[in-house]
Amino acid sequence: LSEQRRVVMVLESLGFETLNLARGFSTHLHLLTKLRVDGVYVQGETATSLFSHAQADEHGIYSVSAEHLMAMKLFAIKNDSSRTLRDLADIQALVRLGKIQPSQVFYYLNRYQLKHLEPLLFQELGDAPR
Repeated sequence: LSEQRRVVMVLESLGFETLNLARGFSTHLHLLTKLRVDGVYVQGETATSLFSHAQADEHGIYSVSAEHLMAMKLFAIKNDSSRTLRDLADIQALVRLGKIQPSQVFYYLNRYQLKHLEPLLFQELGDAPR
């Protein structure tokens, strides 16, 4: 059983509907809470790098760190600007929850040449310390 198929089965058993299933990606929506979960499935060096500090949940499913998630979202924005508002909202939530620090966000905004998004990202969070 592939890792992707196993994750899909667990999510569906928890009440999620699979909206999209493609090689390396899946999208799920919880029928009651409307919580959306996107799955990205990687192997090799990419997996080793992303999951080196990950921990499994009670179902044995590994998730990347909040910092890696934020970096992937910014990289996705760099490659597809139509994702900007949705992914910036997710990053704002990670900052609000204390899962990532504003300084980490600033680092990746500079790394991916997205510094122009800084005002949009932090307008609702107030002045973020640097």
